[in-house]
Amino acid sequence: MLSPEVPTLDDLAPVGPAVDGPGAWLPGVVLHLALVGPQLGRRDLFGDEAYSLAATHSLWQTWQRTGGTMALYYGLLRPWAAVSADPRWLRLPSALAMAAALAVLARLVARHHGASLGRWAGLVAAASWLPVRQSLNARSYGLVALLVAMAWSALDRVLDRGPAERTARPTACFAAATVLLPLAHGLAVVQVAALAVAVAWARPPARRAGPLLLACAASLGVGLALYVAGGKDVGVSLAPFGARAALGFVRALVNPSLKLAPTLALLTAWGAWRCVRGPAATSAQRFRQVALVLWGPVAAVAVLGVNLFRPAQQAQYAMGSALALPALLVVGVAGLGRPARAPVHRMPPILGAALLLTVLAVVQPVLPERRRPGRAPRPWWPRTGVRATASCSSPPMPAWPSKANWPAGPSRGCATSGPGARSARSTASPRHRPPTSRPAPPPPPACGW
Repeated sequence: MLSPEVPTLDDLAPVGPAVDGPGAWLPGVVLHLALVGPQLGRRDLFGDEAYSLAATHSLWQTWQRTGGTMALYYGLLRPWAAVSADPRWLRLPSALAMAAALAVLARLVARHHGASLGRWAGLVAAASWLPVRQSLNARSYGLVALLVAMAWSALDRVLDRGPAERTARPTACFAAATVLLPLAHGLAVVQVAALAVAVAWARPPARRAGPLLLACAASLGVGLALYVAGGKDVGVSLAPFGARAALGFVRALVNPSLKLAPTLALLTAWGAWRCVRGPAATSAQRFRQVALVLWGPVAAVAVLGVNLFRPAQQAQYAMGSALALPALLVVGVAGLGRPARAPVHRMPPILGAALLLTVLAVVQPVLPERRRPGRAPRPWWPRTGVRATASCSSPPMPAWPSKANWPAGPSRGCATSGPGARSARSTASPRHRPPTSRPAPPPPPACGW
């Protein structure tokens, strides 16, 4: 009697309308926009967002002063900001880009593990803390998440095609997304390196691997050119890199709750183990073993490792990894209590509902910020040994445009950093205004990543 056949990774990826249909990706998009939409105008523009708005008025000078850091985002934001400078309007591109990235993620997980797990991955990622927070910021992290998701999805499409099928369109999509990544944020080159490792691990035919690796090399070349041009610094630190800084990085990337973050991290590690183990005979199967693992925890650890050379890496710099982590979390929860190699086509309803409700309860994205009389708003990042300061990924502008030249006028609490510019604190209370006789400070040195 023949022994039962061991299921392969293809058993976890049923094809059909349910995989690519709206039922797999639409719930996560709707949930994310419902969480983010009411909050887009809840606070005034803070310092980095004011940099984004100021950069749209002098793109070339911003490019020269920052070495091209976030040049793609500033270029896309310039026509958008010409319509209005209202905070809701300026933050809307980030929310839309993140919602689109969630749709791409859900479809990718559905192709790997079935439509049910794809839907749950989209829902949990939509309610995750870092994606919600970065959707509310007029910065490039939503664009980074979208480009990263598009690159991984296009690579999956290329490797999943048969020998006789054409791959020109997904290959072109992959090349465009990877080459543009360094222009969206310098540290996105970590994801490009992970994509190159995934191609090498999958071992596709040479005629397919060549264009893919060439696109990765071109993207790394763009990143190197930006680094040489001046996009080098990532920030300043008020504390040396150590265990507390690493803990703060993990909490900000996974969940700010010190009690919940280790549990979610362990479930994510279990999901990564479930993806890696098991047979893999084809290029697509080998790719699906490591795709979410390289996309999520491996790339996040690489970004954290940069702290050894450049302290004060904030979790938003690993935004490219933040969508794969909820996907691995869902895979881990779906595998609880099941044989390691048994096919999983849907998540246990009780576990799935409990997981989503727990994440929503802890994130609490709609709670107002605490304010004390006479004090600036408290920061939303976790309390650790590292404090976020003015990020050098923000372009130092030589002069702040006057309110008369703004399309719709900034909010009262905008923070700026050019000569003669007023900070948010100086507008909050007369006692914080600097004396008029004090000379304007010089602009900070050019910086980038």
